[in-house]
Amino acid sequence: MDSRLDATRASYDTVADDYAELLRTELADKPFDRAMLGAFAEKVKDGGGGPVADLGCGPGRVTAYLDGLGLDAYGIDLSPGMVAVARRGHPELRFEVGSMTALDVADGALAGALAWYSTVHTPMEELPVLFGEFHRVLAPGGHLLLACKVGDERVHLNHAYGHDLDLDVHRFPPERVAGLLRAAGLVEIARLVREADARENTPQAFVLARRPPGWRKAAGAPPMSTRATRHLVYAPRYAAAQDEDVDWGLFDLVGVDYYGFFRHRDAYVRDLARYTRFGKPVAVMEFGCCTFAGAPERGGMGWDVVDYAKEPPEIKAGIVRSERAQAAYLTDVLSVFESMGLYSAMAYTFVTPDAPHRPRDPRHDLDTASYSLVKAVEDRRPGAPEAAGWHGEPKESFHALARQYARHCR
Repeated sequence: MDSRLDATRASYDTVADDYAELLRTELADKPFDRAMLGAFAEKVKDGGGGPVADLGCGPGRVTAYLDGLGLDAYGIDLSPGMVAVARRGHPELRFEVGSMTALDVADGALAGALAWYSTVHTPMEELPVLFGEFHRVLAPGGHLLLACKVGDERVHLNHAYGHDLDLDVHRFPPERVAGLLRAAGLVEIARLVREADARENTPQAFVLARRPPGWRKAAGAPPMSTRATRHLVYAPRYAAAQDEDVDWGLFDLVGVDYYGFFRHRDAYVRDLARYTRFGKPVAVMEFGCCTFAGAPERGGMGWDVVDYAKEPPEIKAGIVRSERAQAAYLTDVLSVFESMGLYSAMAYTFVTPDAPHRPRDPRHDLDTASYSLVKAVEDRRPGAPEAAGWHGEPKESFHALARQYARHCR
């Protein structure tokens, strides 16, 4: 993802001045586009108003249009060159450099967000990251307007706006966009698809969505759609293994036991995209790893480091206990789930009493092969009752997850 962002940034830095001049009066000839911007502005004002961010604002022409409609609008763009042009052209408005993948905007701070063709350089499988960010920064009841090119393919631009470029442009089916927004907790309230005009190659789509009011986001879990919430209590649920092929049309949400491991964050996003593509809330029913160095790489088979042929069972040679490795994996993947706007994620598991932690006997420290957040510690004294002398102690993973969840409770 970083290389793609770098190429996008460099391309728009290169074309900033010519792009701004070419598109300066574009909205004047597009009544349907203006109508959707007007509807978006009315919805934001009907909700009480507040800050509106034009995400991927370019030279600021649409930011200024929203300002003219009475919105408290400002712009954010990946390209410093574009931001410089926007500041020169609209000195009365605020423009900042930033990325939609990690917005420097507080949770729930925006009454509205505009993504006016700014997602077209993002592959479909990475849209959940952006939509999760949009959900995060919108206040309950806040609105999002997204514009995109209609299709289902990627077009590479080597030359545009009078300059050599290295830029991918993605076209999206509007129903897929609406489904991914719904999976991120943003409910579609209107959609417009118009034919291409004389200067365009494809139809254009506009999706107006809303973050439902009155629902608060728990850590890593944006609210699901109104439809799913209304029926979930009565609907069957299923937690699929990662290699299962499931007909998710039978369910209101997609459930998966996820024990994947990748060294780079964007690889997780691509892997999880196979679940978000159904346009339904995605619930991670289990995720976790055992408590030793290298456990994340073993995923759901981490427990297989115990030699049960021995009496008593013992940890196999070469396994080194590491609570830090477990904690790092859990927080890393939870942050990915959160950034993608997944509906929920449940760490496996709280405690495993039949895998006791024996700090003075590493060979028989069965908690090393446990996925639990709490270790069952054996500290019996001679002559004590069988049930006495056991207690639970939080592992590093317990504290790490607690800190991550606490950020959403302040």
